[in-house]
Amino acid sequence: MKAFVLIAAFMMIGVAGFAQNSPKAYYIDGVKATAREANKIKVDQLASVQMDKDGAHYYTKPVVRKKYWAYLSAKSSEYGRAVPDPADDSNVIYFINGNMLNSGYEMTLLGINDENFGSIKILDQATLEKLYGFTNKTYGVVIKTHRVKM
Repeated sequence: MKAFVLIAAFMMIGVAGFAQNSPKAYYIDGVKATAREANKIKVDQLASVQMDKDGAHYYTKPVVRKKYWAYLSAKSSEYGRAVPDPADDSNVIYFINGNMLNSGYEMTLLGINDENFGSIKILDQATLEKLYGFTNKTYGVVIKTHRVKM
């Protein structure tokens, strides 16, 4: 009987602890949503999930891509030609300050803004192959940023 009471107590503590850690609210791309809506997002469509005092913030790849695409296109018409559709930049490889970005780069690109943007240069396939050895991408996007002074 004591074992049963102990197990029941641990289960209640676990449930109470989980409830305390549940988000107050859910946001998908800045719009308030339900937990059910947030749970419907496919993992491969998530750019990021961030928790703060307000709740859980889900950022989806399509929305994040549109935002950084608009910014980078405004900075370089050449970028807009290399990536004519924000939904598909699979023919491009990104470099920031000399570092190649692998999968999951969307939030990194979204973090580029007027305060930290330095320059952008588009490399054609021949230059990309010559400098970096890549043959499976059409373009290289080389972005330079600088530290924000506080």
